[in-house]
Formats: sequence, C-alpha cells, structure tokens
Amino acid sequence: MLRQDLATILDDIFHKSLQLDFDNSGYNVSLGGEVAGVYVTLDATKDAVKKCKDSGCNFLITHHPIIFRPLDNIDDGYVSEIVVEAIRQDVAIYSAHTNVDVMRGGLNDELATLLGLEDIEVLDEVDGGRIGRIEPTTVRQFAKHIKGVIGDEHIKTVLADKTISQILLINGAGGSSSIRAGIDRGVDAVVTCEVKYNMALECLGKGVGVIELGHYESERPFIKLAERIILEAIDTNIKIVTDEDYLTPYDKENI
Repeated sequence: MLRQDLATILDDIFHKSLQLDFDNSGYNVSLGGEVAGVYVTLDATKDAVKKCKDSGCNFLITHHPIIFRPLDNIDDGYVSEIVVEAIRQDVAIYSAHTNVDVMRGGLNDELATLLGLEDIEVLDEVDGGRIGRIEPTTVRQFAKHIKGVIGDEHIKTVLADKTISQILLINGAGGSSSIRAGIDRGVDAVVTCEVKYNMALECLGKGVGVIELGHYESERPFIKLAERIILEAIDTNIKIVTDEDYLTPYDKENI
C-alpha cells in the first residue's frame, strides 16, 4: 500500500472532518512510496522518528500534530528539526488529534470505558466530552481509582470529600466553555486536564468537584486505541508497532 493511500484511509476511519478549527490533524509530513510499517505513539519527537525507523517502519502515527501552524520557513527550531529529521529518515508523519477525541468510539469513549463510566452520553458534537454515571463515591476515592487505572501520580482535586455520581469527562485540556456546559447538564464533578485557575474557582463556588489529570496520562490510551481502529478497518496485512515505553516529559518526582 502507498503511504498516500494509507493517509487517505486514515482520514476516513479517524473522521478527520471532525477536527476542531484550531487543529491540524492529517498528513503532517507527506512522503511517497510504499508503507513498510506503521509506528504509533503520542507525539512526534526525534526519539519517536528514530524508534519508528529502528522498528522497520516508515509511517509514524501520532495523536498530537507536529505542525499546528503553517511554517514560514525551515530553521533550527524544534518543529523544523523534527520535520527535517523525519524527511531525512524517510518517515512520514500522520496525526489524529481532536477528531479522535470527539468521534464515537474515540479517545473520550475509550477513557470513559477504562474509568468505568456507565450510561455514557456525548456532551455535544463539537467539544466531544462525555457525561457518564458512576456508583456514588467521593471525589477523593474516584481520583484514587483513576490513579490506579491510568497511573497518574499528580492528580489534583477540588472538593475532595464531595459525593459524586454524574461525571463530565474530557480527555486532554478541557476548555472552560465545555466545563460550563457540563455543569449546566447537572454533573457533580469534572474530570479533565489543565483546568484554568479561575475555572477551578468557579467549580468550587458552584459546588462541582474537579479531578485534574495529567495531559499525557489521559491521552496515552490513544496508542492502543489507534492500533485497534486500524486493525479493524484495514484488510491489508500492515505491520503495526506501538510505542510501549513512551513517557511523559515531566519528571516523576514530586518536588
């Protein structure tokens, strides 16, 4: 299969048309030739390019796009260096970002299932968050449960002793408008990443619990999810390798 043909198939199965306005999902580094193998990870880094090449693959799939905004020129900046290295190593780069977050059966649904949410509903078709039910428990206890599931050692909470059962879940950074939409739907708690300080204050004032996750931890399930979606959708026998040891850029130690 040609790499361009694979990219076209991925546009379809990852529902590229659903990506949010700011996003740049799709074929970020477009190269010709046959697909030797697919390597799936979270971010396009020099290390990811090397691991892709070393594994015998030449098509790198990531969650986060390496190119978010148009490049005016190729320089010695972070993005340019990775793009140049990918081309040098003949590694194409394809990203599936917010479209996979919001699509049915995508990353929000995957994380909701992993965390044990039931009666899952879509918050709305744009933001893609999920609302689901859990057995009544406290914010603190549900945060401990999440820690055990996704291995997040740095969870922060608001209203830790509040009893909750109706959850808004947004993988990655949940925007304030999405959080407010969930509050308007009557959720008891919000589970997301990178909550703005003023939004945490607003949740506190409204009596809504918050469980703030690490961005990496909430999105690492993308790697296995993407592999599964590809294997279920493509009949051709394509070699797929998943990044089993990809780590967050943050140090593990609490300072």
